[in-house]
Amino acid sequence: MLASLAVVLTPAASAAATPHVAATIPVGGRPVAVAAGFGLVWVVDQAGGTVERIDPRTNTVAVGSVWVANVADSTVTRIEP
Repeated sequence: MLASLAVVLTPAASAAATPHVAATIPVGGRPVAVAAGFGLVWVVDQAGGTVERIDPRTNTVAVGSVWVANVADSTVTRIEP
């Protein structure tokens, strides 16, 4: 079973619109963490043991890598989703 990541847009305080779901993007079976930066969104899927890279401009799972700090052993690892 796949879960989904819903992208919610929150308007600026001066805008009259209310927050709404802009897109729903299928991700792994058990997403447990989300990070965003440099124009991308990363989702950790605990069930599949994967990290998925999402391009919010196209609302699709994209190809690419990310560097992750491993606190337990003081290393840095490059993950290729």
